Amino acid sequence: MSWKQKAGAVCLAAGLLMLPACAPAETAREETAWDAFLTQTDEQHKTSATQAAAPDLTAYVYPDTLAEDYDAQNPWYLDGGEGKSTLTAQEAREDAQAFFQLLHDFYGGYGYFGGDEAFQPALEQVLNDLSGKAKVSAKSLRQSLESALTPIILDGHFAINGYYLCASQRQNMYYVPDLYLDDEQATAIDSAYVKRTIGPDGALSWCFAALSSNGSDLPETLGEYTGLDWTLAEAAPGIGSTVYERREVDGLTVLVNQVLSDVGAEGDGWDERMDQLNEFAGSGESYRGLSAFVIDLRGNIGGQPALARQWFEGFAGTDPNPCQSTLIRWSPLNGYMEALGYSVPEKPGELVIQKTEGTWVEQNSVIFCLTDYATSSAGEWFVGDLHTMSHVVFVGSNTCGATLMTNNQTYCLPHSGLSVSFGTSLMLTPDGNREETGFEPDLWVPPQDALEAVSRLCGYYGLTS
Repeated sequence: MSWKQKAGAVCLAAGLLMLPACAPAETAREETAWDAFLTQTDEQHKTSATQAAAPDLTAYVYPDTLAEDYDAQNPWYLDGGEGKSTLTAQEAREDAQAFFQLLHDFYGGYGYFGGDEAFQPALEQVLNDLSGKAKVSAKSLRQSLESALTPIILDGHFAINGYYLCASQRQNMYYVPDLYLDDEQATAIDSAYVKRTIGPDGALSWCFAALSSNGSDLPETLGEYTGLDWTLAEAAPGIGSTVYERREVDGLTVLVNQVLSDVGAEGDGWDERMDQLNEFAGSGESYRGLSAFVIDLRGNIGGQPALARQWFEGFAGTDPNPCQSTLIRWSPLNGYMEALGYSVPEKPGELVIQKTEGTWVEQNSVIFCLTDYATSSAGEWFVGDLHTMSHVVFVGSNTCGATLMTNNQTYCLPHSGLSVSFGTSLMLTPDGNREETGFEPDLWVPPQDALEAVSRLCGYYGLTS
């Protein structure tokens, strides 16, 4: 029996038991509304996944030689000491030059963001900031580096001493609470500000929602609606706290995964963390056959995408294959990537470039994937993989927007000890750079309310037995 046939049977039973006042014609109309929405969503996801070409990364020029040799026996770039809070002018210059040396030699986004033509003037700007000073604080050096690079780099992973360079460009979901529109009302409003949502009764509806950096650019009046109270959609509670949990909510199976990494787990806690990660990765097959279930990725702070891909393969019986191009640069810190089975360059200055054309996976379960702005990095790559599968509906807010760079590593400057975190691998999809914007949901719902809203929708349309 197909999912539509199952849904039809369950919906009819729900209509008889829960909605005795509804005529059969009304039940059929509501079922058709859900069918039409799911079909349209599948078509949009499939088009994005399969009808575009992987970007040509060879169009970006990358250095074919390193700026310096790297002595594995004297790894100054791994010195995690406290460093100096105040530097001499020469020490500050050496740190600035070391910083740009690391970018030139290891940063996967170096060519993508302009190569030498962009980064050399940025270095000159920093050196000019330092000129004429006898002493330079580590803080002012950091601020000078940030000022020079912020106009160049849009990379959600790039950080200097824990400060994410493009955080000020972050786009968040804003919405107008407790205001719902029907199809006719929504059609009369600018589509930039009205989105699909789940109404208070569980029916598909429309709401005012949009992306904005701080909400100040959103209109107070749209059509007949005035005094619109645009509100920031907060992340759901519990960011990064649950490795894996399977639970039942109102007859709906919910998979919760908020972290894909062993970082932060020590001693006996590390063993427990790895057991939980492996349990999650190996659980995919157990979700087969469910008519509908939830993958809750709200607060997923990322980690190792291979774990989520193992779950996908167990559930779907095939590996995910999104349309993308990946460039991996040589780095003396690439060892752990190789241990995980990734192809890495063997020689300094060497590149590995891989391309995959998107493959669409058909399956019968209706999957609701919950997201918020804390869904990031490998959590977002999981979202990207799920976009290649039929009957997956994304509910909540947009994700963080930290997918461009992979294999993110941390280096240290020799005198100040400032940490520099960036990726040696670039991963680009046909729709370009989504940093600080992320994946948009299919149904825009305040993340803290997303699970309850999905439960209402499933009850309304009879998607769970």
